[in-house]
Amino acid sequence: MKLVKIQREILENAVASEAKNGVRKPIHVLLNGKVVANHPKSYQAYCQKMEQLVDAGFISRNENDGYAYITVAGENFINN
Repeated sequence: MKLVKIQREILENAVASEAKNGVRKPIHVLLNGKVVANHPKSYQAYCQKMEQLVDAGFISRNENDGYAYITVAGENFINN
C-alpha cells in the first residue's frame, strides 16, 4: 500500500510515541456508521484516509470511543 503524507505521519508518530514513552498513541477515527457529511471537507478527507489504514490492517479501531491504535502490521510497515 502506498501511503499519503498524513497516513505516514500518523503511523510514524504512533511508532515513535510507543518507542519513547512505552504507550500506544490513540489515533482519532470515526465510530462505525457515523456520517461525516456535515463536517468540513478536510475532516472528511482525514476520516477517509484513516479508514484506509483500518482497512489495510495498519490500525485497529476501538469500537467504543472513536480511537484506533497502531497494529503490529502498521509498525512493521513503518520500520521496514
